[in-house]
Formats: sequence, C-alpha cells, structure tokens
Amino acid sequence: MIIKKLTVCDLGSISKLTLQLADGLNVLRRAETDELALAVLTVTNSKSIPFLPRAQIRRESRIEAETSLNGEKFFIKAVANRSLNGFLLRVYDREGRNVTSEYLYSVSRFEKQEGAECFIGSDRSETAELLVGCDPATSREGLLGINAFRAYLSSFISGFRPERLRAGKEYELVLYKNGKYRVRHPVFGDSEHSLSQSEQIMFRYLCFLRTAEFWCGFEELRNLHSVKKPLIIKDLFERLDESVNIEELMRRTEKLQRQVIMLSCR
Repeated sequence: MIIKKLTVCDLGSISKLTLQLADGLNVLRRAETDELALAVLTVTNSKSIPFLPRAQIRRESRIEAETSLNGEKFFIKAVANRSLNGFLLRVYDREGRNVTSEYLYSVSRFEKQEGAECFIGSDRSETAELLVGCDPATSREGLLGINAFRAYLSSFISGFRPERLRAGKEYELVLYKNGKYRVRHPVFGDSEHSLSQSEQIMFRYLCFLRTAEFWCGFEELRNLHSVKKPLIIKDLFERLDESVNIEELMRRTEKLQRQVIMLSCR
C-alpha cells in the first residue's frame, strides 16, 4: 500500500496541508508530527491510540488521501466523528464506487501486528522490546494458537543472528526464546542499563526493524498478495546524538521495501 497524496484540514495546528509522498522513504521535517501521524494512521485504518487529544479533532477536521493498493487506486475521505472518538472513513475506487468495506478488509491487521508498524521515539513502554507481545512458550491464544504462526515464530527466533548496536562498541542486539529482545555484552552479559539515551533509542529502533522483518515474512507466508501498509517513524532523529550514522539507519530502513513516513521536528 502506498499513500500518494495526503491532505489534512483543520486538525490540531494544521489549517490545510497537502503532501505528495514517494513510494519509498519520506522524511517530513515539520512541527505538526502528531497531526500527520494521526492522519496516516487514519487513512490506513490503524487501531493504534491517537496522537492528539480529542479536543484537537474539530467538527471541521478532514483528511483525504489518494492511495495505491495492489495496483488499484483508492480515494479516501475521512471526516470527524465524535461518537467514534476519531474519524469516519469512506473509500472510493477510480470509478467513484463506494468500496469502503473491501478496502477496510484489505488493510485489516492482527492487533499485535499493528503495533509493529509505528515507531515512536518518545514511547518508553517495553512493547517495542517484545517480538509478539507475549511469551510464545506459554500463550495459546490468538495468533499463537495457530500452528503455522507458532512454527514461523520458532523458526525466526532460532535463526535470529545478533547484530551490533553501533560501530565501535561491543553491545549486541539478541533475541531470546521467550520473544524478548535484549542488549548483550560479550563480557558483562545483559547490558540495557549501561546504554546511553541515544543507544537506548538505537536498541528500540533496531527491535522495530527486526520485528517489521518478522511480520513481512509471515505475511508473505500467509498470503503472497498481502497488503504492506506504510511504516510510521516519529521522534527518532531528535533522540539520537550526532555520533550516530543517520544515513546508515536510513539505508537499513529502506531495505524493508515499504513506504516509510518519517516525521521529525528537527
């Protein structure tokens, strides 16, 4: 799925803004990162928690988008709906037919998968440090109750190769059998508490990238024509120090072969 054009009106601090987006990596340096993140989540029908207080979604708030999904064009119109605590979507094809139900079905996601499509640097929860959000050895509910998923998960964990957090340091990102990412030092063992703030963000971002790779592989296994929704990355640059190679991070992100929308105030 590719968002080609995004228009946001009367939302938060945005009066009206129209953006043309590329198929691959988009770096948007704007002050209205919360509003734009919410707009993208809305048109992709994400169930993630909104980034704006309800009061900033006004009666006149409106979001429109042109998207490409499996080679077909769709036109999305979202209007504020207080009863839904957000927006009501209507989707049309190039002939103007209402295809809302078909579109929403196509972009539907497992709950655990949706959380892996958005990275927020300011989020201090431990969710990003979990591959699927729970211990795969003990849970039998939802996805983990599906044999094919459990087999793929087990294969991903057993085949996971540690990687350095950054050049010049011994800290490695590892994945344990319980589905938890950790930072390991060859001498001192688990070392999250020894990391600088910038290194902690690097750790969480690499967790995000590896988890995105995991879900991409599962989607291809489940359905060769699955819809890969855009990834949203917010508040990353602001929390990295100048010694971090940003260009290398961008190259690594582009390897996911997804549309990526990076939002930064810096």
